[in-house]
Amino acid sequence: MKAFEDGHLVPYRFAKRITQLIAAGTTINGENYDPAEFERAWTNEDTNRKMMQEFDRLAWESYKELAPAQQDDPGKAIVFALTKHHASRLAYYLNQLHPEHAGHYAEVITSDIHAADAAIRRFKKETYPMVAVSVDMLTTGFDCREVLHVVLCRRIFSPILYQQIRGRGTRTCPKIGKKRFVIYDFFRNHEYFNDSETDIFEGPAGGSGSSGGTRPPGPAGELVELGIQDDWLDALTYVEVGPAGERVDKKVYVTNWEESIRAAAQNDPLIQKIKDGQPLTESEEHALAEKLNRPENYFNEENLRLAYRRAAGNLIEFVRHALGLEKLKSKDDEITENFHAWLVSKNVTPEQAQYLALLKNRGLATGKVELEDLFEPPLSVLNAADVGIELFGEQGLQDIVADMNQTLFRKTA
Repeated sequence: MKAFEDGHLVPYRFAKRITQLIAAGTTINGENYDPAEFERAWTNEDTNRKMMQEFDRLAWESYKELAPAQQDDPGKAIVFALTKHHASRLAYYLNQLHPEHAGHYAEVITSDIHAADAAIRRFKKETYPMVAVSVDMLTTGFDCREVLHVVLCRRIFSPILYQQIRGRGTRTCPKIGKKRFVIYDFFRNHEYFNDSETDIFEGPAGGSGSSGGTRPPGPAGELVELGIQDDWLDALTYVEVGPAGERVDKKVYVTNWEESIRAAAQNDPLIQKIKDGQPLTESEEHALAEKLNRPENYFNEENLRLAYRRAAGNLIEFVRHALGLEKLKSKDDEITENFHAWLVSKNVTPEQAQYLALLKNRGLATGKVELEDLFEPPLSVLNAADVGIELFGEQGLQDIVADMNQTLFRKTA
């Protein structure tokens, strides 16, 4: 792939000498697929501990080869778990391996932890936690260039999700001399997508590998355009809440949410303000989010999206819906409407408009458009970087991407 050859992205290798679990029984077949059942069958205590021991050992052996200037061993890592409960167990086993750090070596980062944004900043800016353990939260809109290890402790069926997860390690980082990163794939996902160190998976049409998996329903083009993630999330009847992943039925969660918001409208000044149609300031939105995400209920955007089966939606929209003020509107639909109005104001050619529509679709999938995205699948498959420069010029392309992010994706980035 040219982006790797030209040094825009850091190449990777797959860890050898690790246990590879044969993910039998994980074929997606509609709503019958249950990741919790899969977790119990294939990620038991012994298996989880062994995966973390093998990853930890290999990471400490290889980090100087990956980034010679890396000072703190073994370098930053992101572990992707199947569920929130699974994430908490993996973090526990990693911290057991490093008792000298008193539980701070690895940290679970999901939407349900206290001050999730602060935890992400801590992972990016401070030495510890060295390892972030998550489910899908770190797949998009997250950029820690120091990441040297990407650990897959789950099956992945969505090609877009696989690319996003793999992309957490591809960012360059000259300050640590980053030459390469390692993917520890315990579930043979790279075989499923026909991905290798020499033949890099660049699109949604991967093979079945040895896992026996089948593609999620829906055309491949839909997956690329909309960034749909693994379909079982929508099929689940429950939402996982709290750092340990306690299960709550989706209908119960929605009922509790709507009853709580209607009750709060009687005495909570921020809810009352929304009810009266007044906009909240940024600090007020943050305060409301903190208040609602308390351990009693863990009301937050991620859980509400899963409970309502909505790919988009912000906290204010969910509050207004609970108060009966509006029906939930797809964020993708809203952005698309705004995009058409924005496009008219730009007075572009048909060719430029078609190209910007492609970038808009990428923004819908990831939350914003990054120039580096042009060098990664699926945009690199379409030679998006060269086409964009030809249509707008190098500086013009940078300017219009910045304008697109500010105008269309500012609230969702």
